[in-house]
Amino acid sequence: MVAETVNDADAPHGTFYGLARNHVDDWPSHLAEQIPSIQGFVESDRNEFRHLAAMLRRSLGGDTVNAHVAAFGPTGCGKSLMAREFAAHMQIPAIRINMSDGVSEETLLGRIDLDNGSTRYIDGILVEAMENGTILICDEINAMRDNTQIAMFSAMDSGYLVLPDDNNRVVRAKEGFMVVGTYNPGYAGTNEQNEAFRNRFSRSLQFGYLPAAQETSVIQSQSGFMNNRVATEIVALANDLRTLKENRKGITSDVSTRSLIHILMDLRDGFSIAEAVNESFIGKFTPREIETVKMTARARLSDY
Repeated sequence: MVAETVNDADAPHGTFYGLARNHVDDWPSHLAEQIPSIQGFVESDRNEFRHLAAMLRRSLGGDTVNAHVAAFGPTGCGKSLMAREFAAHMQIPAIRINMSDGVSEETLLGRIDLDNGSTRYIDGILVEAMENGTILICDEINAMRDNTQIAMFSAMDSGYLVLPDDNNRVVRAKEGFMVVGTYNPGYAGTNEQNEAFRNRFSRSLQFGYLPAAQETSVIQSQSGFMNNRVATEIVALANDLRTLKENRKGITSDVSTRSLIHILMDLRDGFSIAEAVNESFIGKFTPREIETVKMTARARLSDY
């Protein structure tokens, strides 16, 4: 149930979880290009979109501080896809960045650019998201550098920033601004999240992999390969490997839903199961894990 609905007369483009949808023409062209397309994210019984809609409703009501969402769980289980798909349904640009790629403060806040002898300030992605009231998706947010944490958390805590390099310009978050931070706890190169970090988010959604039947349906719909027997075996292989990881039996890598989609895409394109598994899947594991993966595949897949 949604606590508040929008009158259809006030929502010419329809509603989604009680919120009026935007239209591509509502945004500047460079932001309209960042409205994601619908790819087929499947909600769990928790109804993830309902939580995102509740936080966006807060932000649209003027509370841009208590509207941020964290999504955490293993690699490739749909955390970022959830945020992109919600933005697609709402027709909102989703500005996305991976914080593990060495993102600098300049990337978030902006920089001075010299052009034909004159200077101008080019806004960073955090500033752009704040000023336009869009969703900012920060993947691997627990890999932020210390200086970028200061900028990000200032925006999330107060709803405004001061840009010293742009004559101390004050940037205030427009209604609709919302940070969705995704992370994989304990992943190499990241930081353990302390209470101060966690308190920046009003919602923290824990993700896991879908039940087998749902995951089978998802990988078929997103790959276009509709052989249910084969897809079911591929998901069973993934769950065998996930169990080995959980029990610390020779596997330490995550087995993402995304990697299963890649296998089925190869099958759709005419490759054999052996080719798809060996070329699209095995390489995602460490050298020490590969023989275990092959043995498990031989035991599980009828055509491997």
